[in-house]
This record gives sequence, structure tokens and C-alpha cells, in this order.
Amino acid sequence: MNTLHIIPKRSLLKMFILLPVTLGGYLLYWYYKTRQDINSLGGKIPSFWWALIPGIHAYFIYQYVKFFQKIIHQNDLLAVNIVLILFMACFPMIFPFYIQYHLNKYSINK
Repeated sequence: MNTLHIIPKRSLLKMFILLPVTLGGYLLYWYYKTRQDINSLGGKIPSFWWALIPGIHAYFIYQYVKFFQKIIHQNDLLAVNIVLILFMACFPMIFPFYIQYHLNKYSINK
């Protein structure tokens, strides 16, 4: 991990409460912020606006998963990326908890 970048620790309980209360709006904010976190560690996830464009959002998702996997798990295996993308597609409200759990390991607020 590059120690020059600070990854904030986010509460999984807070996420659990905010997702339904905001009708999923928090999820967009969360993707925006975690995209910045992953990019600060060396990822190259494209602009968040790509996530809002139907069709093009698939490229954003692929890049998000690819760099999360590469930065956090230190590998870039296509098979693992495909499994994570399928997990994200099938369980869109659970996947953020998986990502945040691993990002919290890089937090300075341990």
C-alpha cells in the first residue's frame, strides 16, 4: 500500500442503514468516493459519470472491479474479475459491503 494516500474507514453499519433510507442514492455517492480511494492507490477507474450512462456503465464496472482486485488483492486475474462482476450484477446491494470491508483494511482509522 502506498502510505501517502489516506483511505477513510467507512462504517458498514452506516452503509446498511443509509442504502435503504436513501433508496439507493447513497450507493452512487459510495461508488464515487471509493472510486477516488482506489484511484489514489494507483487505480485508473474512469470518470464516475461513465457509471451513469446506460451501456457505457458496463465499462466503468469492469474497470472498477479490475483495479479494486489489482490494488487490494495484488493480482489482476481475468477469471477473478469476471466472478466479481457477476457477484456485483447478481447482488448489487451486497457487493459494496464486500468492497468496503476490504477497503477498511487499508484505512488509517483502524
